Amino acid sequence: MYLTARIIEIAILAAAYGISTVSEFGYLEGRFSGSIADYLYFSFAAFTPVGFGDIVPLGPLRLLAG
Repeated sequence: MYLTARIIEIAILAAAYGISTVSEFGYLEGRFSGSIADYLYFSFAAFTPVGFGDIVPLGPLRLLAG
């Protein structure tokens, strides 16, 4: 149950990143092609203690990633 809840949270964050980049709130740069898988990957990386590095948020989107 706990894992399912976390995966749903990560999916919601991925959708928020997608909406943010479309609305020009910021953008993601690096090894990023704009696919749904890329948004999910970045969301998982930002949500876990692993952190991100190959895809980096720029602009005000950094606040959402924090």
